[in-house]
Amino acid sequence: AAAMTGYFNTGNVMVVFLTAPIMAGISDAVGRYPIIILEMVAVTIPNVCLFLKLPFWYYLVADNLLPGDQCVLYAFMADVTQDMPEERTALLFGVMAGSLSAGSLLGYFL
Repeated sequence: AAAMTGYFNTGNVMVVFLTAPIMAGISDAVGRYPIIILEMVAVTIPNVCLFLKLPFWYYLVADNLLPGDQCVLYAFMADVTQDMPEERTALLFGVMAGSLSAGSLLGYFL
């Protein structure tokens, strides 16, 4: 199981590395908000696959359809906090990073 997780995470990181410039180009062409909405919808697709008890390979494919959701989340936070003071922005980015880490850790226990 550990080896499979390692292979899956390695593949996911490689896909994110390859698609990040493509997503940035599309974002420049159509704007950030449509890409943010598309990414957030794409985040729910793997969870729907798990909910419907589809085969595991459906989940793997759905999880890698539009990778880079954390990158898009950071871009969204940069848009939202651009008019805020630097201290407040740093606090919000810290809370967001902590929430992502806590969600990953708590997910194993739920």
